[in-house]
Amino acid sequence: MNENWGEQPFVEIGENNFFSPGEADPGQPTNFMPRRNRFTFEVTVPSDWGDRELGFGV
Repeated sequence: MNENWGEQPFVEIGENNFFSPGEADPGQPTNFMPRRNRFTFEVTVPSDWGDRELGFGV
């Protein structure tokens, strides 16, 4: 969560901006607007995903 009110960081897809498990780039943002911004993107998972967790690391 970007709690910074002034800067707008850019984080390229890779070791500092990724999902796990799964593909590294399912469409997550690389440009993070200041403050809290909820519901800015979504990820589609397979229908048999069940209650498994998907982690997003920045």
